[in-house]
Amino acid sequence: MKMPFHRGQWRQPTVLIGGAVIAVTVVAIATLLSTSSTHAEFVSGNPGTSSGASGDYWTSKGHGWKLYDVSDTTGPSGGFYSGYWGNVNDKNSVAGKCSAAGSNKVWVYVVRNSTGKEKSFTFQNTYEYYRDNFNPDNNNGGAAKYPSKDWWIDRPGAGGDPYEYNADGVHDGSARYGGASGYGTADEVVRSVRAKYEGAGGDRASWGWSVGWFCWSDNPPWSVTVTTARDREYAEPGETITWAHTIKNNGANQTNVDITWRADNEQGLGTGTAESWKFTARKAKDAKDSKTSTYLVKPSDYGKNLCRYTYAEPAKNTGGSTKSDEQCVLIIKRPKVHVLGGEVRANSVDTAVSYRDGKYYGSWVEYGIASKGLVTGMASGSGFAGGRTTGDLCAVSYLTFGNNRTDDSSKCDSKQIGKYSTSSSQASALAARFSADRATDLKTPTSTDIKTLDSTKVYTSKDAVHLTSSEKIPKGKWVVIHVPDNTVYIDQNIEYATGALKTIRDIPQVIIIAKNIIIKDSVTSVDAWLVGRGTGNDGMLVTCGAVSKMADLRGANCNKNLTINGPVMVNRLLLYRTFGAESGATIAQSAESFNLRADAYLWAKSLDVNNRAETTSIIEVPPRF
Repeated sequence: MKMPFHRGQWRQPTVLIGGAVIAVTVVAIATLLSTSSTHAEFVSGNPGTSSGASGDYWTSKGHGWKLYDVSDTTGPSGGFYSGYWGNVNDKNSVAGKCSAAGSNKVWVYVVRNSTGKEKSFTFQNTYEYYRDNFNPDNNNGGAAKYPSKDWWIDRPGAGGDPYEYNADGVHDGSARYGGASGYGTADEVVRSVRAKYEGAGGDRASWGWSVGWFCWSDNPPWSVTVTTARDREYAEPGETITWAHTIKNNGANQTNVDITWRADNEQGLGTGTAESWKFTARKAKDAKDSKTSTYLVKPSDYGKNLCRYTYAEPAKNTGGSTKSDEQCVLIIKRPKVHVLGGEVRANSVDTAVSYRDGKYYGSWVEYGIASKGLVTGMASGSGFAGGRTTGDLCAVSYLTFGNNRTDDSSKCDSKQIGKYSTSSSQASALAARFSADRATDLKTPTSTDIKTLDSTKVYTSKDAVHLTSSEKIPKGKWVVIHVPDNTVYIDQNIEYATGALKTIRDIPQVIIIAKNIIIKDSVTSVDAWLVGRGTGNDGMLVTCGAVSKMADLRGANCNKNLTINGPVMVNRLLLYRTFGAESGATIAQSAESFNLRADAYLWAKSLDVNNRAETTSIIEVPPRF
C-alpha cells in the first residue's frame, strides 16, 4: 500500500530542492502491537531522510495509526504536537475526553524520530478544528458547519464494529473484517472511522493531518438500569406480597457479557437474596426483562417494613453494579370488632376490611347501625360473620339506616352509606340517675377492689380511680362508680357470678361513669356498663391502656381479646386491641366484642319503682327487629 504525504501538510520543516516541496512516497509495512484485548497493527514508514529539525520527527522515520488504552499513563512516548495525553480524570486531555465518551481506547497517528520516540501530529489543533467546524458554540461567531457531528468521539456504529462475538456475546479476540489478522482489524477500524469522518463533511484529503487521534472502544459501551415496584403499600399476615423487578439495557450497544441480577432483601426481611436471574449477553439496546418475587407474610412480621430492591452486576461495559430504590410494604393488622345483642349509634363508623382466600372479613354488628356520618367497612345484620365473597358494603348493610338515595331509589352507593340522624345519648340521664353529688367518696381510689364496696351504693372520687375485682360480683350486688372529673382505670377482669337467680333483683351489675375509661391490656372481660362523659377529646373509652395513640400499636402489644358485656355510651371509642385477624381461623375473630345482654335490661327494670315499661316513641324498622 502506498500513501503520498506532503511534509508541508504536517507542519514540519521542509527540505527545499530547487524551490519545490519534495513529496515523499511512503511504503507501508506492518509492525505488531499487542494490547490486553486484541492485536492491532500500525503502519510505519521507511525510507527517507530529512533534517533533524523539530525533534527529528519525520514521516521518513516511520508513521502510522497506533492504539493506546485510556488508562495508559503517558500515551505516545514523544507526546503531542498539539494537545496532551493527560489522564482519565482530566476532561481537557485526550485520555480524559475519550474516557468521558465511554471509550477505552484511543487511535493516535504518530510519527517517529531517529531515537524511536513517537509523537502525535494533529497538524491542525484537533480540538480547535472540532470547535470551529462542528461545535455550534464556536469561536468564529458563525453557525457551525456540521453542528451535529462529534467526529473525534467514535466507535463504529451498527455494522461497523470490527470485532466478532461468540454465542454468549463475549468478544473472542478475532476480527470481523480481517479475520485473525491484527492488520485487518486496525486497517478497517481506521477505514470505518474515516468514512464516518467523511460522512460528517470532512475532507478525505485532510484525513491524517487534520485528524491526529480519535476515540474508540473494543468494549462497546452499554449500561443497564433496574427498577422495583411493589403491589401494595400495606399487607396483613397470610397475604402474599409481590414485587416486580425489571432490568433494561439503556446503552447504545448490545451487552457482551451475562449480567447477574437479583431481588435482594432489606430492613424487615433482613439481608440476602430472594431470587436471582441472568440477563444473558447480546441483549440489544432497549431490551429488557421482568421478573417477580413474592413473600408470604407471617404473624411475626407485624409492624415491620418488608423491603426488596433489584441489584445488577456488572452494570455497564466497564463493570460496576447498580441497584434500584427499595420498595417497602408495611405489615399491619386490621383487627375487627363485633357487636352482639344490640346496635351501634354513632357520629361516624370507620373500620377496615380484610381479604383472604377468596373471602372478605370485616367488623359487624348483629342488629342495626345508625350513623350521622358515613359508615365505612362495618356490616350490619352480622353481614361479615364467617366471611363474605363480596366486599361491597351495600351487600352487607342489611340493617344500616341510610339517607343516601340516588335518583334511582333501587340503587345503593357503598361510599354514601349512613348520614342518618339518631337520637341523643342517654349518658346524661344515666349520670343524673346515679349522681356523684350524693355519692360516697372512695377511700383508696388508687387501688379500689369492687369486693370491698357496699352493694346498692354510688361511689365517687376527685382523683383517678384504679379498679380491681378480686372475686366475681355476687348475685344481688350492684354498685356504681361515678368519677365525673377524672379517669377510671380498669386494671383487672370484672365478671358477674353465674348460677341460678330467683328474681331479677338478684342480677349483679356494675356501672362505671367517668370522664374517661381506660382498660388495662391484660384485661380480657368486663361485665359492666361503661359511660364516658365529656366533650372534645374527653368522654373516651380506650380498650388497651398500654398505648397512648394508634401509632404505638404493634402486633405484640394489646393482643388479647376483650369482651365487654353491657351497654357502652361514650363520646370517643378507641379500639386498640390487636387480637385475631391473622391467618387460618383467627382471620374472623374479633379483637373486641361488645355484648348487650338481656341481664342489663332486666336489672334496670328491677329499679323501676313504677314497675312498668313506657312507650316513648314508635319507629318502623325492618322485620328483623
